[in-house]
Amino acid sequence: MTNEQAIRKARAGELLPVYLVLGEEAFLAQEVVAALREAALSGAAAAFNEEKLIAGEADVDRVLGAARMLPMMAKRRLVIVQGVERWERSSGDGEGDAVTASSSKGASPLDRLAEYAANPAPTTTLLLVATKLDARRKLVTLAKKQDFLVSCEPPARSALPTWIARRAKARGHDISSDVAGVLAQVAGPDLSLVADALERTMLYVGEGAPITEQAIDACVVR
Repeated sequence: MTNEQAIRKARAGELLPVYLVLGEEAFLAQEVVAALREAALSGAAAAFNEEKLIAGEADVDRVLGAARMLPMMAKRRLVIVQGVERWERSSGDGEGDAVTASSSKGASPLDRLAEYAANPAPTTTLLLVATKLDARRKLVTLAKKQDFLVSCEPPARSALPTWIARRAKARGHDISSDVAGVLAQVAGPDLSLVADALERTMLYVGEGAPITEQAIDACVVR
């Protein structure tokens, strides 16, 4: 699924027990994680029901143990694991040298995560965040098959105006393709800068007002 689909479903209360947030666009990944976190912890005490871990610093047993814990005075726990690509070698079978010993059962950390994802705890949302993984990995193929893979790849430069227009429309603002192209040219290609420029322009024109080139000239330094 796309990052936008994952965010939309989360805001509608449709949460999965596992997400593999995969891609090199950190801005999109951060937005997905923030939306899923807000949905998963809605009405819950984050101090008791959220755990943030970094692959390699925490071993896979720690991750799986956290995922299998029951929530405290809440319907759901949230476990976020950043840097999952650390559990993949740059060569060989993909298992990182530094974490070979982290799996007490012999399987690689990524394969053990795939085993968990096939039968996850229903009261936990496990967010696995990685920039890049081998598409042949069991975890990746399972995520694609069961639709818990969230793609966070940066849009092509040519697709940036469409991304801007879609984002503006979602906030109730019309913007022509030409004006979206101007904003893409001025603020792109870094998505965080484009999103910031778009946000400032939307605040400038006011709620529901169309975004014009004049507004961009007023809000965005060329």
